[in-house]
Amino acid sequence: MTLLTFNDLLAAADISPERVFLLRQQDTRMKRGQSLHRLWRYQPSEFRRYESVQSKKRFRAGDHVASFVKDPEGATVFAGLSEVVGVKRNARPISFDYLDETFPPGSVYQYRLLLDERFSDYEGRLVIEWGPGTRSWYQRAHLQPKPIVELRRTVLDVDWPGYMEVRISDREVSALAPNWQARLSAANGVYLLVCTETGEQYVGAAFGRSGFWGRWSSYANGGHGGNKLLRARKKRTAAPMQISILEVFGSAMTEAEAFQAESRWKLSLGSRAHGLNAN
Repeated sequence: MTLLTFNDLLAAADISPERVFLLRQQDTRMKRGQSLHRLWRYQPSEFRRYESVQSKKRFRAGDHVASFVKDPEGATVFAGLSEVVGVKRNARPISFDYLDETFPPGSVYQYRLLLDERFSDYEGRLVIEWGPGTRSWYQRAHLQPKPIVELRRTVLDVDWPGYMEVRISDREVSALAPNWQARLSAANGVYLLVCTETGEQYVGAAFGRSGFWGRWSSYANGGHGGNKLLRARKKRTAAPMQISILEVFGSAMTEAEAFQAESRWKLSLGSRAHGLNAN
């Protein structure tokens, strides 16, 4: 039996495979706990910004770029098809928090990519067989007809890493997968916010029915959760905050004990004297 290929889908949409580049997005510079699958899953607009920056002038206006990412199971999953509508050298510095790297003016190419909504239903669900050339992260579609091996019912979520391994951006909170939301809603404890630009720290405690998830959602919605020093930071910089967990409370923890634990961490980290805690 002949397998349907990704080129068959392109042809059905009247897109010539000769003008399509296949990108298996991968980057060894990603910070610990990050991945391009996670970036695509939780910050799709940031993933699009990432893929629009290339070190070389590889594509022309009118070409199409089909992006794929490696999911937690190691499968090559479709992440979107975009048309190239323009390209230019970067006039300003470009930085990515998850790479901890800044590209100076004129050092990379910026592509204007228009996402093809006709393929949106396949994003995260279509799995292809990339083949043995995994080091070759971009290929020409007409030379490499990739077999479609699976069309999943649902999008695979990012694996839960455990409470003490959680490191997310405040920009990811509202888009976290249901399995993460459930885990974070079920636990209370002490958490840490760190400004990715200045390194300033804020120690907080989650104690209530909605746990970490409820507390962090207030930062995602407004950026400061009502705290005056966080509000002042928001006026100084638009840099995201990294969120991690310092301590998970047991079920018998009282509210008074919870705030005692929070105070101990503020003292240990010096977040009152040199950070963003006002009390």
